[in-house]
Amino acid sequence: MIFLEDPNLLFLKTRKTAGTSFEISLSRHATEGDIVTPISAVDEILRRRVGGVFPQNWANTPEAERAFRAAVDTFAASSEGAAAPVFMRRFKKQAVFFNHFGPDIVCPRIGEDRFARALKVTICRHPYDQLVSQAFFRLRHGQADFSVAVDRILEKPHPNSTLYLLEGKPVIDVFLRYETLDADIAALERRTGLDLLSAMPKAKAGFRKDRRPASELLTREQKARCREINRWEFDNLDYAP
Repeated sequence: MIFLEDPNLLFLKTRKTAGTSFEISLSRHATEGDIVTPISAVDEILRRRVGGVFPQNWANTPEAERAFRAAVDTFAASSEGAAAPVFMRRFKKQAVFFNHFGPDIVCPRIGEDRFARALKVTICRHPYDQLVSQAFFRLRHGQADFSVAVDRILEKPHPNSTLYLLEGKPVIDVFLRYETLDADIAALERRTGLDLLSAMPKAKAGFRKDRRPASELLTREQKARCREINRWEFDNLDYAP
C-alpha cells in the first residue's frame, strides 16, 4: 500500500499482479508525510537501486520502522539468497498499514474523509493467471508440485476482491489491468502527472516455469473453484471464464 498526499493517490496492492513493481515506482514520488509500506528484503534492495523511498509512516512506533530498516540493512550485507519467510511476518504485527491490507482496514485507519477523497488505484488480473502465478511463486523453493500448490491455494483462498470491496461495494476508482498494464499506467501518468513507467522494475519475476496458458494448466475442477472464489472479477471486470 502507498498513499501519496500531493497527487492524492492511494494504491491498494493486490496479489500476483505486478503490484510490487508498481509500488516501487510509486514510492519514488513519496515525500516526508506520505505512507510507504514494507515489501520483502529482496524487493527493498531493488527499491533502493531504482531510487524508491524506503518504507515510512507505516508502523505503530518509530522504533519498529527503524528495526525494519536495520533488518533490511543486515540482509543486504549478508550472503543469503532469499529472505526467511518469517521476515515480513514479524513486522506485520507492528503495522498500522501493510501489504495487502484491504479497505476495511485502511479506510478507518487513514480516515474516512481522506479515503473517500483519494484516487484509489489497484491492479487486476484474470483470476486463472493470478492463481497460476501464485502457485509458481509458492513453488520457488521446490515444495510440492504445481497441481498440489494450486489445490492448497484454493483450499484457503485470499481473493483479490477483498481489496476491491468495502461492505460488498467496489471502492476502486482506477483498475489497472495486468493484461494492458503499460498502456493503463501511461493513462494514469497523464491523469496524475507522475512518471511511473520509466523506472518501474520487474520484481518477483521469473518463477513461472511453464508458459502455457493458465486455462491449459488448470484442471476443470480447479477452474470451477477459481470461478466460484473470484466471481466478482468474472462478473464485473469482463474476464472470460
